[in-house]
Amino acid sequence: MENVQTIVLGWPALMKLETASQYLSLDSQTFQLLANRNSVFPVIIEDDETRWRKVDLDKLIRRLPHETTYKSPGPSVRVLRLDESSLETLATSISGKLKTEKPGNASRLVSIRETADLMGVGRSTIYRLIESGELTKLKIGRRTLIERDSIDQLLAP
Repeated sequence: MENVQTIVLGWPALMKLETASQYLSLDSQTFQLLANRNSVFPVIIEDDETRWRKVDLDKLIRRLPHETTYKSPGPSVRVLRLDESSLETLATSISGKLKTEKPGNASRLVSIRETADLMGVGRSTIYRLIESGELTKLKIGRRTLIERDSIDQLLAP
């Protein structure tokens, strides 16, 4: 009994299965599965009661990927299998939508920061060049864009 009190006093919190599951926002079955996969085991205290250390649960949380949500396997889980031709059609469609560069239009206008990078000068120099008329600007909403032709003319030898 004295040994158990010493151990319990050294831990910030001990939780029952239900509380530990709620602490991780999981159902009990998913929590136990996740804990076993990550080698997080409960502590057995007097009367064979199991408790989960808060410290161990915090370590488990830090090891988990943040974007993934864990769900219990069940009827709501659906696996989609595609044949080779469907997969190729899907890949072609996605790659077509990912192409963002439009010929002739994409390189015609550049931002102040991009202009500064291209010319190797600071942004304030770019604004001075605009004011002096050496660079041609186009205002779209609050954004100031520079015509690429005016940059090329200024940099031409």
